[in-house]
This record gives sequence, C-alpha cells and structure tokens, in this order.
Amino acid sequence: MQGGVLRYGSFREENLVFSGMKLPERDIHRMLSAFSERAKELNCLYRVEELLSMPELSLEELFTGIAEAIPTGWQYPDICRVKVRYGDETYAGSGFQETRWVLQTDLVVQDRAEGTIEVYYLMEVPASDEGPFLK
Repeated sequence: MQGGVLRYGSFREENLVFSGMKLPERDIHRMLSAFSERAKELNCLYRVEELLSMPELSLEELFTGIAEAIPTGWQYPDICRVKVRYGDETYAGSGFQETRWVLQTDLVVQDRAEGTIEVYYLMEVPASDEGPFLK
C-alpha cells in the first residue's frame, strides 16, 4: 500500500506493511482494535459537540441526546447506558438501568460541580484499565 489512501475498513490486514516490514498478525489486530476504539471515541465526541452547538435544544433534549451519544464511544456500546444529572433533574438514554458496573464523573459548569455523568455497563465484561472501563 505505497502512496495510497488508507480508508477505514477498506484494506486487508495481510497487506499492512510499514517501512518494508510486515508486522506480525497479533500486532496488526492490536493496532486495528486500537484504531477502531479511537474512531468510536472521536465520533462520540463529534456528536456531543454537535448537540452542544444547537442552542435551540431544551436541556432535556440536550442531556438526553448526550446520554444517547456517549455509549457509542465506549468499548461495549451495546451494553452501555448513561445517566446525566444536572441540578435537580436526571436524564437518561433509552433502556437505562443502574448496575454495579459504573464510572462516574462530575459535570462541571464554570468551575462548579452542577451534576454528574454516570456510565454503566448492563453486564460484567472482561477487566480492563479501570475495572471494565478503558482509560
């Protein structure tokens, strides 16, 4: 693949060569997996940014949209659910349920914690950097 354009999903692993050296298959799989995760994360961030740039949305539409968008950027999006708490209100994506597999962070507005974002997995998944979650 010399001088060509590499498009996500448009090449065969056996053709992946760097500086004239063929990479071992396990390294190729690891790299493709990492690239795939980064692509999911970026698409998630772009969607959240898109929602934040829509001033016509109500807080409910905004936070529900964010709760729906965030799972797409996680390692296991099909079993990932999100709840956003802002002030006294709580917003959740479809199929939301709390489980013991949770990662939580403060929702900070102008240097004040105004709520939380809580990311849940619906079932146990293999251990990673922080329990079932990647760093």
